[in-house]
Amino acid sequence: MHQSKELQRKIQAHLPLHGARVGFMTRFVMAVIVVRGVTLSTVASALNPKVLPESNEKRIKRFFSKVDLEGQSFASLILALLPVNDKLVLTLELV
Repeated sequence: MHQSKELQRKIQAHLPLHGARVGFMTRFVMAVIVVRGVTLSTVASALNPKVLPESNEKRIKRFFSKVDLEGQSFASLILALLPVNDKLVLTLELV
């Protein structure tokens, strides 16, 4: 629980999202960490175990269709989540 609150604070600090979207983004990132993958169906299976994975997948798609994550802010968040290391290279493909 402590880790999700810390993650939520970092997301709020780096992304211009309101409360409910910060909460969703926190759960999404936690699901990506748990399943160690980024395919929608895999993440959907861990996002909210109380609903069908198909419902979670639709929710993920709706979130990313409505929220425009600005590249600089998103990159800043990713770097804030990584351990401190002088030899990191972050590559993002923006589509």
